[in-house]
Amino acid sequence: MKEQYNIDDLVRMMKKSTNQKLPQVKALITDQKSHEELVKNGFIKIGFPRIRVTAWRGGVALCIKRSLNRKTIILESTNEVIGIMIDLTDNSSIAIFSIYVSPTTQLDTNLFTQILLNFLERTLKRELTKFKDSQLTDKFKQLSVFNQSNSKDWKLLKKLDNDSTNDDHPLNLKINNQNITDEFEIANKFAENLFEIFTEKNPSDSPPINSGTHGDSTFNSNTREEFIKALKNLKNNAAPGSDGINNTILKRLPLNYLNRIFNFFNASLKLGHVSAIWKSSLITMIPKKDKPRDEISSYRPISLINCISKWLEKIINEKLKNWVESENLLPTTQAGFRKNKRTHDQILRLNQDILSNFNKKRLTGAVFFDLEKAFDKTPHSGIMESINSLNIGWNIKKWIESFLENRNFKVKVKNASSSIKNISCGLPQGSCLSPTLFIIYFSGIAKVIKELVHHAIYADDLVIWVSGANKK
Repeated sequence: MKEQYNIDDLVRMMKKSTNQKLPQVKALITDQKSHEELVKNGFIKIGFPRIRVTAWRGGVALCIKRSLNRKTIILESTNEVIGIMIDLTDNSSIAIFSIYVSPTTQLDTNLFTQILLNFLERTLKRELTKFKDSQLTDKFKQLSVFNQSNSKDWKLLKKLDNDSTNDDHPLNLKINNQNITDEFEIANKFAENLFEIFTEKNPSDSPPINSGTHGDSTFNSNTREEFIKALKNLKNNAAPGSDGINNTILKRLPLNYLNRIFNFFNASLKLGHVSAIWKSSLITMIPKKDKPRDEISSYRPISLINCISKWLEKIINEKLKNWVESENLLPTTQAGFRKNKRTHDQILRLNQDILSNFNKKRLTGAVFFDLEKAFDKTPHSGIMESINSLNIGWNIKKWIESFLENRNFKVKVKNASSSIKNISCGLPQGSCLSPTLFIIYFSGIAKVIKELVHHAIYADDLVIWVSGANKK
């Protein structure tokens, strides 16, 4: 006699007459078309479900975490079921590979598992190949109607170009007409070059921190709301630092570990101290496009810092940005790294001023400044002088000073790492706090520009201009 069963959200088969759940009947979606049909009819959410292999009393099955919702299936027997077909509509069906085994059934579980895993591996490879091919085809179709004013089209073109040039060439540097192929030696040559950049030529001591004011209470401690918000905003695909802990791991930590980190973050803020391990960077060198691969200047450093450090920096940065904006401490002429401000605003200002003076038969002269390696060369003493002038508490000033001082890095080239080098100037690459500290520091230039001279700032880019009846 045939029995009717339902498959519920937990992918466990249930006898319809008695609502009795069978302990081990699981399912696997085997083809893309069936998956699309399930999504279309609202049975499962977009994205292939996660799959795991389970075993129970000699039985083996594949299990998916999201599946059909209360769909009816009819079985000939409840002892062993393999290859069930469930009709969804008139023209589509889903193939289910599953098995239920009673305690008395003899079954070679290892063999059955291997058969299913081999099938699954072949299926996934085939579907991934189809998916990548279709994606590439879609990208070329998009470029067939390329729009020069559309930033998305430019990003797509750049990505395709990067994909085609992202090959794994063996490194071979030429320094003083000598070829270097050893990975350890290359890593140290890169590190020595960066050490020259990150070393201040005319160092000066940071000004003593003014402890005469308690400043704003915003920086006394972190709230749990700020703590959780910053955690949620961490990017899942961000690369980890030297400790190997990525953001996905941090987001899956149990509550007791999160409480410990929360208390540790507050202690760091109250004491004005940043842990030494959080100030170590791991740098990889990325070749620049269309540059000779054997020249050391043809590589761009990408710095990786520990994700847990970036978590705290995100909290501090949000506090500092909001406080600076609420106190109107930045000049209106600074548009870099600020909410609701962009490059177009500065271009429009300059353009309107030129047109307005042109209509009045007046000339306009402008000078554009491009600061080389501005972020890498910013003096720590200059940053601390700007921070010390703010009406914020001693602890946050001390924390920023600790954040900047005694930083170090090492360069990784494939399987080799350089010796550790110290950093005495510049702002940490990869930290969200760096742009905020830079605009606080660099925006001070607006105070020394004369009133008759107009200016516009975007991060480290500066333009000044004046208008007059003649060139003099």
